[in-house]
Amino acid sequence: MYWTYEDIDKLINEDMPSFDLTQELLDIRDSGNISFYTRGQTISTLNDLVSLLATKLSLKIKFSVENGKLLNDGEKLFEAEGENVLILWKVVQNLYEYGCGVAYYTYQMDKIAKQYNSK
Repeated sequence: MYWTYEDIDKLINEDMPSFDLTQELLDIRDSGNISFYTRGQTISTLNDLVSLLATKLSLKIKFSVENGKLLNDGEKLFEAEGENVLILWKVVQNLYEYGCGVAYYTYQMDKIAKQYNSK
């Protein structure tokens, strides 16, 4: 799927139109690490979008699993480091929750359907 810079900006501005209030109130100035892991079996998705978001936020991507991969409980989806990890976390948690959920339910429906018709 193709994502424009406008799409990326809209996602970020939806959660924090001006600045990161949490980072400001807690006076967080240091670089940090962020990792996203699965909770249960799922299909990885949206890592291309998450990578674009991380890049836009000047984060260094340390790990990103390929989209469409079947993952088990506790496997890593994505990891990055930098100063804006809280912004990434706020935006991406919902993307992964919904995106991976839809991908996994679609995978399950396809698996069931193929039991009755392989085509």
